[in-house]
Amino acid sequence: MRMRNEKKHLWTLALCLLVSLAPGLILAAGNVPSKEALIESLVRRVQAKGEQLGKYQANMMTTTQGSGRRDFKLAVERRVTYEGHRKTAEQFVKGSVNGRTISESQYNRFKDRMSGGSDHAEAAELIDRSLAGAQGDAAGNRLSWEGTEEIRGIPVFKLKYTPSGSSKFNEAYLYIDQAEYDFVRVQVHGKPNERVQSFKMTIDFQKSLKGYYLPALIHSEAALKTKRAAAAKLTSETRVKYSEAEG
Repeated sequence: MRMRNEKKHLWTLALCLLVSLAPGLILAAGNVPSKEALIESLVRRVQAKGEQLGKYQANMMTTTQGSGRRDFKLAVERRVTYEGHRKTAEQFVKGSVNGRTISESQYNRFKDRMSGGSDHAEAAELIDRSLAGAQGDAAGNRLSWEGTEEIRGIPVFKLKYTPSGSSKFNEAYLYIDQAEYDFVRVQVHGKPNERVQSFKMTIDFQKSLKGYYLPALIHSEAALKTKRAAAAKLTSETRVKYSEAEG
């Protein structure tokens, strides 16, 4: 009887030890932290990125194809200056429509007619600044767990994010590097204005300045309302290269 009680006691101790170690064992085996731990790591990474990047520039080459009553091809080069997560300046370098050179004012009018001015920088800044300022429940209430995937050979966590303070972007899917807790891809869905029926943007990130992931390739699709039965469609692709800003 004594031996049986000792064995029972040992099994109880072993079970208690297993339970106490379970979270760490699960994380090591499946590399899946709790949602709360993932959010905390992501918020820390976003905050550190904003502090460490400082002032830098992005050279953006954008090509937009439009189909509808009039087909067109818009090509634009811009130079954008950032300080952390905040865009501080934007310079129009050159642009053309169907091969014909256009001015900055012509480009701005064209852009407003197309999409109401929504772009990837606005979406990325909204997410970065919102997460950078989020604490605890403030982040948790806007993020939900979607599982794990692999993108370009990189294991990622997938989260669904509901932006706050935006009437243009309804939801976003965040794909987070499992090792570094940084963005690998962001997919944004929204309705920038009344003229847009649907809007989807995919932002692919690559490691860049100071080892942080930054937007490198952006693809967007939009359907615009028209007076005709068929909606006009826009597809856009932007390639980005970065450099440290002077001064």
